[in-house]
Amino acid sequence: MGLILFLIIAAVAAWIAEHIVGAGPYGFIGTLILGVVAILIGVHVLHIVLPGDPIVLGEPIISSILWCVVVDLIYVAIMRNRRTVV
Repeated sequence: MGLILFLIIAAVAAWIAEHIVGAGPYGFIGTLILGVVAILIGVHVLHIVLPGDPIVLGEPIISSILWCVVVDLIYVAIMRNRRTVV
């Protein structure tokens, strides 16, 4: 049950990040992968969480969204540079 809830939080955070950045749509699977990668790297590996961030089901919501925005911006920058080189 915890994994399913983590995936739901990751998908919602990544969907919000897509709308903030203006990139995408990546589809459901792409959005889910973006959210999982961003939350795992930012929150669970680097342990960078905003103080006072509301926690829902063990995941900091604002930090998760911010990490999704960061990963989305990095992905857009890489893909933009890749398109201009080729």
